[in-house]
Amino acid sequence: MLAPELVRPQWRGGRRHVRNVFRVAFFAATLSALLLQAGPGPAALDRGTAEARQTGRVAVPVVADAHVRADRPSANSGSSVRLTVDGSPTVVSYLRAHVRRLPGAVTRATLRVYSSRAHPRGFTVRAVADTSWREERVTYATAPARGSRLGSSGPVAAGTWVTVDVTRHVTGLGRFSFALTGSADASLSLHSRESGGKAPQLVISTTAAPAVAAVGDMVCGPNNAYFGDGSGLDGNCQHEAVSDLLVDGGYAAFLALGDTQYEDGQLHNFRRIYDPSYGRVRSITRPVVGNHEYRDPGADGYFDYFGSAAGSRSRGYYSFDVGDWHLIALNSNCSKVGGCHATSAQARWLRADLAANPADCTLAYMHAPRFSSGRHGSTPYLAPLYEILYDADVDVLLSGHDHSYERFAPQDPGQRHDPARGIRQFVVGTGGKDLYGFETVERNSEARNDDTHGVLELTLGADAYSWRFVAGPGRGFSDDGSTRCH
Repeated sequence: MLAPELVRPQWRGGRRHVRNVFRVAFFAATLSALLLQAGPGPAALDRGTAEARQTGRVAVPVVADAHVRADRPSANSGSSVRLTVDGSPTVVSYLRAHVRRLPGAVTRATLRVYSSRAHPRGFTVRAVADTSWREERVTYATAPARGSRLGSSGPVAAGTWVTVDVTRHVTGLGRFSFALTGSADASLSLHSRESGGKAPQLVISTTAAPAVAAVGDMVCGPNNAYFGDGSGLDGNCQHEAVSDLLVDGGYAAFLALGDTQYEDGQLHNFRRIYDPSYGRVRSITRPVVGNHEYRDPGADGYFDYFGSAAGSRSRGYYSFDVGDWHLIALNSNCSKVGGCHATSAQARWLRADLAANPADCTLAYMHAPRFSSGRHGSTPYLAPLYEILYDADVDVLLSGHDHSYERFAPQDPGQRHDPARGIRQFVVGTGGKDLYGFETVERNSEARNDDTHGVLELTLGADAYSWRFVAGPGRGFSDDGSTRCH
C-alpha cells in the first residue's frame, strides 16, 4: 500500500460559473449554526416547511433538567426520562442550557419541549438567575429561586412539541436556567433530556448562515479488538471523541454518511453503543444507509433506530432543505433498491426531485463514493446518479466508505476538471472506525489524509459555501476553503 500524500491546501480564489444573476461574494462564517430537527412531527428540517428555509437558526441541547416536588422536598429526579409540572402538589421542572457559540446576534429564542399528555392550561416558563444547580442533586429544598415570568404554553395536546418564547432571558452566550410551573388542574408530563430524540432544546434565531457537519464509518461494534471500554484503543474506535465534536458544534444538521454502527447495524448495538455517542445529536441527524447496515436484513436496525429521519424503509433516499440549500440523501446500495441505472426508481425520483427543487445551491450525499483514491476506490455503478446530479448543477457531493479524508476539485462525469459546473466531492470516512491509506491517487484529488479522525463542517450561504475539516483531539490536519455555488 502506498503512503498517502498529506496535503494541506489553502483556498484558491477564482470565478465560478454564474447563472442568470450576478452573485455577491460570500465570506465563510467562522462560527457554526444548528437548525433544529428533532424526530417526527414539526421538525425544523422537514422539507416544505417555512422554518426549514430560515437561516441562522441555532438549537442548543438542554444539558441539565430535573423536577422537584413540594411533597417530597428531599427527592431528586435528575435521572428520570420525564419532567413533571403540577400545581397541587407543587411540582416544578428546572432546565439549563449552555450557549457556547453563536454565529450572530440573537433575534429570537424559544424553549422547545415535548409533551406526553394533554393539559387544559399547560405550563408557565420563568427565568432562573442561578445556573449553578446540579441535575443529580437539586431538590425542592435546594432548588434556586424562580424569577420573572417569560411566557406560557397555553393548552397542550398529547404527543406534541410545545414552544415558549424566552427571548427576554436569552441575550447571547452563557448559561441559562428556566423553571416550568403548572396549575392545579392536572399533572403535565414532558420528555426530559434523558428521553433521547425528544429531549428539550433552546432554539435561537440569529442572522448568520447555517452550517452542517458530515462524517461516515463511525461506531465500532463491541467485538472489535480496539473497542476497549467504548472509548477505543491505539487510535481506533474513536467514535466517542469524534461525536464530541458535534455536541456543542451549533450545527443545522448532522449528515451521517453510512456505516453508522458496525459490524452489522443491529438495533441493540445502535441502542447500546451508537446512542451514547452519536445518538447525542440524533435529533438533528439525517443519515444515509451504508453497506454494513444491510448486513442486518433489510437494514432493519438502522431504519428502526432512525425512524422517519432515514426516509422510507423501502428506499432510503429522500431530500430536505437547510437554509437556502436543497439537500439530497441517496442510497448507494443499488442492489437493495432496484439499481442505480438511468431508468431505475431512484434515478427517476432524483430527476423529479431536482426539477421540483431548483435551488441555486444543492448538496447530495451517499455512502459509497463515485470517485475515491482509497482502498475501496471509485464506484462505477454510481455513474448514472452522478450524471443526473451534474446535469442539474449540483454543487457538492459527500460520501464515506473509504476510511480516510479526501477532497476533489470540481469535476464532470468524465472526471475532467470543470471549475464552471463540476461537482466538488468529499470522502469523509473518518467518524471513528479504523483508518487506512490510499491506493492509486485519482485525478483531481486535491487533499488527502489517512491518520486523522474528525468531521467535515460546511457553512451554507445563500449563494456560496465554505468547508473546514474539524480534527479530533491531538491531531493537526486541516483543510478549509470557500467558493460560490454554480
